[in-house]
Amino acid sequence: MEINRVGQILQNALPSITKDEADKDYSVEDKVTLNSNKPSGVTAGDVLRVIKKDPETLQLNWKFEWEAEADSYRTDVLVMADGSVYSCRDKVFVRINPLDGKKVWEKKFHRSLSGKFALTGASSPHDTLLVATDDNKLHALDPATGKEKWKIDLMTAGFKVGPDGTIYTQQYDGKQKFVALTPDGKEKYKFPFNGHIEGIKFPDNSGAIIYENGDNTIIALNPDGSKLWQVKGNDVECFPQDPLHVFILTEKYLPDPKNPAWRSLNYMVSAHDPKTGEKKWEKLFTLINFMGETDGRLYVSEPRHLHCLNRDTGETLWTKEGNHLKVKAVGNDGTLFIGTAEGIEAVDPATGNTMWKRKTIKVSNNSIPSYVTKHGELITADETRLYVLNTETGSVMATFIPDKGVEGFSVSTDERKVFLEETSTGTIYSAALETEGRAEKILHNIQKEKPDNPKIINSSDFVEIGGVKLPKRGR
Repeated sequence: MEINRVGQILQNALPSITKDEADKDYSVEDKVTLNSNKPSGVTAGDVLRVIKKDPETLQLNWKFEWEAEADSYRTDVLVMADGSVYSCRDKVFVRINPLDGKKVWEKKFHRSLSGKFALTGASSPHDTLLVATDDNKLHALDPATGKEKWKIDLMTAGFKVGPDGTIYTQQYDGKQKFVALTPDGKEKYKFPFNGHIEGIKFPDNSGAIIYENGDNTIIALNPDGSKLWQVKGNDVECFPQDPLHVFILTEKYLPDPKNPAWRSLNYMVSAHDPKTGEKKWEKLFTLINFMGETDGRLYVSEPRHLHCLNRDTGETLWTKEGNHLKVKAVGNDGTLFIGTAEGIEAVDPATGNTMWKRKTIKVSNNSIPSYVTKHGELITADETRLYVLNTETGSVMATFIPDKGVEGFSVSTDERKVFLEETSTGTIYSAALETEGRAEKILHNIQKEKPDNPKIINSSDFVEIGGVKLPKRGR
């Protein structure tokens, strides 16, 4: 089909589109293609179907298959700033070349890997790759060669790396101890500790930390390990973009409104000054499954409500009702992408209004996080496939379907590759994030045509939606 013909058909067909047609949510299996042989030619409805529900499949770059048995343990993929890819399975840890999927090196351990591994820095020459094994040992490896630098005994296989490269672990020498290590494994400080390493939070990049100590107290430490402040609480949350607030969650068992004889778990959320621990405000919620913050707004998600609060005062700005609400990602402009019982939807952060929804993509019941690229793509997944959506319109731009389902995924630092882990086998797929679908390519080609022929749509007759210029209705 010639570009001029497509442009003329679209120009003639667009006035006939109704709002119901434009908003209709077609099933993934409803693959309608552009067909110039139809008596009526190509309708704008055909184009909408193609853009919405006949996305391209992401191009497979390579796949890495494990030799271990199918029931062996596997973990998520770790992607470094330089693009290097790491993964582990059972007792084997590997570095994978991101260009061709071949092993750079492999290291075998005597015990199974716990599934916890991390880097002590982003790109410095002193980076150390940390790997924990199920015999509660922490191994430090050279990322370039896989050779072991040092190892220490832990109380549990847990550890955490701070923004300054400090390694936080637990050890036991008759008493449970909190231990802070330098990236080369030397002790910085230690003290008695009853909490969980995974619960440590970092309010800024200074080396200060805040944690729950296991005895219903929240403790803040200076970078040298000296105590800064202590308050009552059960959990703590803070966000790198907000150095002025720390949010503490305190469990409250209150009479159930429907059955006063029962006591249900609620959470009091309170905002504190991270330097002094001084309380600024507090508010009561039921079970909390997400807290996030953008542009001075604090979001608190319950199973049936999403609340937007003024971060500084605790005032409720809006509340959105629904079922199984779970915030999956926050967009570059603050847009919230929420998994619900009905599918996935975009929510305006200023009003709580729904901007678009996709009823065929069910993501609220899985633990796979979603991701928003700087290019305006929302990458999300259900149990069977990975989706790339246009963040402004919700249209499915591309999909990728592994043989046995999706366990998780990571995105490269340049955001042009996605590394997907397959359920049960642990096979790692690398796919290119090229997301312009067939219909969008046709429309881009129309746009590029010079308007010498008056029958061709002029550039002023296009409206840009999510980075794709579409002909305006009524033309």
